[in-house]
Amino acid sequence: MSSALTIPNTLSPLPLDRPDSSQLLTHFLARTANTMGNGSTDANPFIVQLIPLAFSHELILDLVLTQSAVHRAVSELAKADDTANEHYRGSLRLFRKHLSRFTGDSGNTMILAAAALIMCFTETAKGDINGAVFRHLVAARHFLREILARESPSMTYDLKTFLVEYYIYSATTSIISVEPRSDTQFLLSPEIESFAQHLTTIGYVGHLCGCWMDLLLLIPQIFELGRKAFPDNKSDQVAFPTADDMIVFSNLHARIVSYSPYGSVSSETATTGYIYQQAMLLYLLTCLNGLEAQDPGKYRSMVAAAISEAASHILQLPATARVNTSLCWPLAVIGACVADSAIQDVLRTRLQFMLQTLGLGNVRQTARLLEHIWEMPLSQRSPWTIYRTMQENQIWISFA
Repeated sequence: MSSALTIPNTLSPLPLDRPDSSQLLTHFLARTANTMGNGSTDANPFIVQLIPLAFSHELILDLVLTQSAVHRAVSELAKADDTANEHYRGSLRLFRKHLSRFTGDSGNTMILAAAALIMCFTETAKGDINGAVFRHLVAARHFLREILARESPSMTYDLKTFLVEYYIYSATTSIISVEPRSDTQFLLSPEIESFAQHLTTIGYVGHLCGCWMDLLLLIPQIFELGRKAFPDNKSDQVAFPTADDMIVFSNLHARIVSYSPYGSVSSETATTGYIYQQAMLLYLLTCLNGLEAQDPGKYRSMVAAAISEAASHILQLPATARVNTSLCWPLAVIGACVADSAIQDVLRTRLQFMLQTLGLGNVRQTARLLEHIWEMPLSQRSPWTIYRTMQENQIWISFA
């Protein structure tokens, strides 16, 4: 545990009615925290930030133990775990109880923001397929806006940046799961986005967004561009892309290709940044095609080059590296564009190894989703049809 970890003077005892609490806390410290954080920095915020909160507030402690129980069950390949299910149901009840008692004071706002975000990653560990994470994201967004709107003496700057990073990572990587006709403004807000942009200007490196937060912040803009190809009905259809759309496209393309990881990060974190860069290029290049992933014409060679470059970076990244925990979103985007069976095998093998080493349910669901995509005709495969594959196979997941 990092020397930066400080335990508050007033501690909440472990729940006495749960004899497994100490075991779950040990599992969280030894395994769960390391699978949630990607190792891009020396101090793991899932320990340094969350554990002090857990020992000062019953709700956070309960949610940390729940996340540990769920992760333990999935990593041990237990299809049904009574302990995990009991903790999960109990945590939902406790979370709702605190929501119903919310009075608006800054201390409670911070706790509820952290609680909602922990619930997001509990769903990630669980491998939820019903979109429960989106409900938690809506709650987290509300509380984070309140936190950023006013100073809270109970919140340190490091905790605030971690919560914002936590939210940005979860929200942006979840947008691709939403039907393009939907409005995703409910996920991001100007206050949250502005603070995140500030973090990119100071070279922030985190355990969730690594050194690629500036790329993640482009996802909502690409989504807004691409959703124009999805009119609500045929009568709404207008020429797409327009000249203005192509200007936006060109600006986004220039920002992606000019991306470069910070020089201070490890080679593994930098390599992951380049994987995200190529996935972002594919997401942007395919946005002009709309519902059908047809031949992208003059962009065909760019798509092929991005796929080849992405595969090369994936092969360079050791399968044992902790940073692999951040790969679900780019692997899904890249996989939705791949026709070459050899590259498909590269992605399949990487996800299988990730599942064995990380034990996260969303890794299993990402692998399952790609298998469904690869069974589809090539003309129907695209990052922009991932949501439809989810609908058809009833697996609405988050890639966080």
